[in-house]
Amino acid sequence: FFSSRRRHTRFRNVTGVQTCALPIYSFDAILTGCRFLGRALLPQPCLLCVAPATSDALCAKCRHSLPRLPLERCPQCAVPTPHGERCGACLAEPPSFDSADAFWRYAWPLAPLIARFKYGGCLALTAAFADAVCGAVAARDVDVVIAMPLAPTRLRERGFNQALELARAIAKIGRA
Repeated sequence: FFSSRRRHTRFRNVTGVQTCALPIYSFDAILTGCRFLGRALLPQPCLLCVAPATSDALCAKCRHSLPRLPLERCPQCAVPTPHGERCGACLAEPPSFDSADAFWRYAWPLAPLIARFKYGGCLALTAAFADAVCGAVAARDVDVVIAMPLAPTRLRERGFNQALELARAIAKIGRA
């Protein structure tokens, strides 16, 4: 990761003959390398309880305590229903899509985590979210993962497309 910022300084002795070439790295490249090593070697704290977490942003206890939806949901829009039948809204006016699925309720502590991932650039949550999605759709026959495009203005504001990052992580897990 240092190769893009590498320069060589050539030293010449008194006679003008070149003696050696030493690489000089920029401060940014050295700082990036130190951060990479720190993340790889030191345990990261959980974003919710600050307990030591593994390579993910959440410890196992916090990951399992996220608010899950019941298994009985509308097969078209994923709204919880008493027996897993189609909900009244889908019966009255069917949506323009075949099906949707959700596995968490959008509530605390998940709502601030999603906001932190989406708007705060906390890409450390990508692995935790991708694992959850892969676990939820493991029984299904999924052909392709497509990230929704982000509007150019939003992409400039955020600096990344969170859907693309999540789709990449899901695809990587699916290939493994």
